[in-house]
Amino acid sequence: LPPLLIQSPLACLQLSIRPGGGKFGKFEGWGSLWSVGAFHFLSSERMADGQAVVDAVRSKMISTLEASHCEVSDLSDGCGAKLDMIVVSAKFDGMSLIDRQRAVHEALEEEMKTIHALTMKCKTPAQWEKMQSAS
Repeated sequence: LPPLLIQSPLACLQLSIRPGGGKFGKFEGWGSLWSVGAFHFLSSERMADGQAVVDAVRSKMISTLEASHCEVSDLSDGCGAKLDMIVVSAKFDGMSLIDRQRAVHEALEEEMKTIHALTMKCKTPAQWEKMQSAS
């Protein structure tokens, strides 16, 4: 059976229960965590890394995908595990939406090891201009 995973985006909290670790299963966490009972909280160092994750993702999009515009928002209260992103790149011209998202995931392969959730809007410069003029 896969582990039961409970996460709280409000407190950067994760609880993972795997069968077979004794009467109540085996409790696991990830990253720089400390444990109180069955709950795992991100350490203050990990919480401080939220802006570093945002900066690294933005930098990677600009360098790898030659993004002309990139907005990255941390939706995880500072821990950097849940991000929302808008990426505008000429490299997206002629690519399907799924191929654009794959390109982003490939560019962020290393960063995705610490990111729990990523939502993204991948636009070409022409699409971005049209969106901006419509608003």
